[in-house]
Amino acid sequence: MVTTLGSFSAGQILGAADMNAIATWTAFTPSFTGVTAGTGASNTGQYCLLNKVLFIRVRYTLGTGGSFTNPVMTLPASLVATSSPVSFWSNGMQGALVDNGVTSYPLAVNLGSTTTINFYAQTASGTYLTQVSTVSATVPFTSGTSDFLEVAGWIQVN
Repeated sequence: MVTTLGSFSAGQILGAADMNAIATWTAFTPSFTGVTAGTGASNTGQYCLLNKVLFIRVRYTLGTGGSFTNPVMTLPASLVATSSPVSFWSNGMQGALVDNGVTSYPLAVNLGSTTTINFYAQTASGTYLTQVSTVSATVPFTSGTSDFLEVAGWIQVN
């Protein structure tokens, strides 16, 4: 069940139940393609829907034998990203791929469709950061046990 605010009008008095519904986080298991979980993997997330703004935070940790190869995440609760205006880059979302115990790599996050989020490795080999390619089992590093992908932020939904 999606947690949303009610339809309030000017002059209305909000009760405790209305106020408690604001910023209620709902746990969910994120749906990914392009991930080989491996033994002992974990995949957790939470989201909060405030009117037409979806706030989300997700962590997918690989188990033994796991890898990320072009991971794509589906928005929770059958939500659909707004199509007006069309937004390719999701400026409100931040992603990172973490080589556990070594270092982390920021990811560019964009909409693959109105219901999916894609992750892109970046490079600083030139003057400016550029999108390299989708994350793979070897980009930006060779993924394996205990490495994880995190994404957090917001996106407008219909």
